[in-house]
Amino acid sequence: MLYEQLIAEYPGHAAAHHNYGMVLRKLGRADDALRQAETAHQLAPDHPTIVFSLGLCQENIGNTDKAETHYRQALALRPEYPAALNNLGRLLDLRDRPNDAVELLEAARAHAPEDEDIALNLANTLLSLGRPDESLVVLQKLSESAPSLNATGIAYYVQRDWATSSLYFQKALKADPAFAGAHENLALSLLHEDKFAEGWEEYEWRWQNAGNHLTDRQIDASAWEGEVLGDKHLLLHAEQGFGDTIQFIRFGALIPKEDGQITLAVQEQLVSLLSHVPWADRVISLDGPVPAADYHMSLASLPRLLDPSGVSVKTMDAYLQASEGQTEESIPSNDPIRIGVCWAGRDRHLYDPSRNRSCPASLFEELAHLPSIKLTSLQTGPHAAERPDFIAPNSRPLDDFQHSAEEILDIDFVITVDTAIAHLCGALGKPGLVLLNFAADWRWGEGNGPAPWYPSLVLIRQDAPGDWEGVFGRMVAQFRDKLS
Repeated sequence: MLYEQLIAEYPGHAAAHHNYGMVLRKLGRADDALRQAETAHQLAPDHPTIVFSLGLCQENIGNTDKAETHYRQALALRPEYPAALNNLGRLLDLRDRPNDAVELLEAARAHAPEDEDIALNLANTLLSLGRPDESLVVLQKLSESAPSLNATGIAYYVQRDWATSSLYFQKALKADPAFAGAHENLALSLLHEDKFAEGWEEYEWRWQNAGNHLTDRQIDASAWEGEVLGDKHLLLHAEQGFGDTIQFIRFGALIPKEDGQITLAVQEQLVSLLSHVPWADRVISLDGPVPAADYHMSLASLPRLLDPSGVSVKTMDAYLQASEGQTEESIPSNDPIRIGVCWAGRDRHLYDPSRNRSCPASLFEELAHLPSIKLTSLQTGPHAAERPDFIAPNSRPLDDFQHSAEEILDIDFVITVDTAIAHLCGALGKPGLVLLNFAADWRWGEGNGPAPWYPSLVLIRQDAPGDWEGVFGRMVAQFRDKLS
């Protein structure tokens, strides 16, 4: 290459190393590009473009801390550098710091108002902050590219306008048929619209969507397509969160097994609980080695093959148990009503009130002060430390889901936000109430009244984004009526 010849003749030429690195980056040779960018930076450490380019190369290989440092260094050298403002803002949004990101992106847009890449990043950050109306104002001024159409679909999705969001995701796919993120978003919109057969087909694109961080298990076996197992061995594996595993495990009962063998590979914390599933011959941890098998299949792909509409499985009441033959304890009628509560799930969408599924534990206080009510914590993880004094600690360590199931069966009722405890409660057939954010997940339907996938659960959804006070007010009113 010409740049190689130039560098061989002039090894101290910073611009040559920089430009060669740009070419290598475009060719997908990220490690080689980084080496050239580092050399250029050593030769010209105070050149803002060279510093910025080094940040790009660091980000390309996943060194986001170093990328952030170099973007900031570029801005220190040139404060009104639109590309550095844009990239730093986009990176901070990806790192769940949208409040910091939005200021940078607004500044970048002020310096480069015609730059559609900057505008799109700003629109996406406004979505992260739960400001879909403002995001739409920005998006409506952009050309109809696949990414801008996809972002527009998300803006309508978080406002619960499923039909319009589906329309925009479909437009995005006309612009770019291989856009995996738009396929997955369309799947979720279709599931909200109860278009299950179409939704599950689109959902298969999730494996190609790098943005959802799924681990594609490299399993040396053919993908199962729903045929009778006969004498074959099927490896069935979890893929996402604990709640997803608990919900989709019910579909295993529909597998036409005959004399076949089924190995179920799930998260370590679920192995003890799911070892009682009657149709699985063996339950193992995903963290360890998996056995050889004739076929493999992900749990979340079973609906597409076995029961797209959920007609056969939605009415399952209790399809899990904590141990062989365990039943609920009989509670004396004069005892207080023991309610297990859970207030937080995974830390996602923290700045978007439409999608943030966690609520303050303090909101349970009014319920705790009702007569004949005793609250017990079912919360696990880092948020367990937020337990206020009016919520009693759990009676056993909740270090895996079998222990959580045993705790749930020992109490009278469960009140939880949308987290794995909600799925566990429903799968055990335990009466419970699920408190939902405004743009609640498709599996909760409209989000008010009986839960479509769990007959023992009732739902209360926010009427407006972030309105947990309204949800708790309705919940406490229901308990006052029952107690009176």
